[in-house]
Amino acid sequence: PDSIEGEDLEFSYTYAGRDGTVYDDTEEYPTFAGKYTVTVTIGNLNYELTGANSKDYEITQKTVRVKADDKTITYGNVPDYTISYTQADFVYGETAETAGIDESGLAFNCSYRQGDDATTYSITASGLTSRNYAFTYEEGTLTVGKREITVILIDAESTYGDTRDLYDQARVTGLYT
Repeated sequence: PDSIEGEDLEFSYTYAGRDGTVYDDTEEYPTFAGKYTVTVTIGNLNYELTGANSKDYEITQKTVRVKADDKTITYGNVPDYTISYTQADFVYGETAETAGIDESGLAFNCSYRQGDDATTYSITASGLTSRNYAFTYEEGTLTVGKREITVILIDAESTYGDTRDLYDQARVTGLYT
């Protein structure tokens, strides 16, 4: 409060970073996540502050949910992993693009390797960093579908008693190699 029962107390507040938070002494309230000390002073010469005139406090990171996007590929292909952010988790009108998120450490974990069986696999993401946001990661699903192949049987004739196998005349296209 700056006044009580009509008295102008002329409070002023100074904020400073602490414990590794860089924030120079200023009267502007910090808005970034970090650890701070606020100090109050009084400008009215009729009063003297007693007791503690400073207090440590912390602005904690806001949690943003991140989901490894579900993907569908064909057997033998390589997936292109991506993530999605829950936009409602951001504050101050920020988006994933404007929130200062460092994606340079973004990593995906999936047991699928090119050529593994056609089935489903779990995808997890990790490694995002931000000054103001912490991240929780939701699992995605990779669905590997069966690859279509074409078998073409070549016209052939055989006479009773021939030892030639007609099936060695088949052509197959679309195989993963």
